[in-house]
Amino acid sequence: MISRDDVIYAYRLLLDALGHREWIAQSEADYVDKVVALARDVEHRKALRLIRRSHMAQSPLCDAKGLARSLEAAFEAMFGRWLSMRDPSHHAAAK
Repeated sequence: MISRDDVIYAYRLLLDALGHREWIAQSEADYVDKVVALARDVEHRKALRLIRRSHMAQSPLCDAKGLARSLEAAFEAMFGRWLSMRDPSHHAAAK
């Protein structure tokens, strides 16, 4: 089951990856303040629309090679942990 904290953490990672740490709210009141400020700043929203696509394309979210390397490293680490739990002597010999 996914908790509210898991969702908050995921959104923080997403906003950070998109280069918008300033959109990460520290509380519900901070969130409302940020949303209201953005809603009132029409010129800023227009500027965001012009650059949003290129920012997304340049973000870590669209780095396919980096994602593949990270996934590969994660799979290797998981396999290593699985090996060590299954047969600790085999894992030590593989190093």
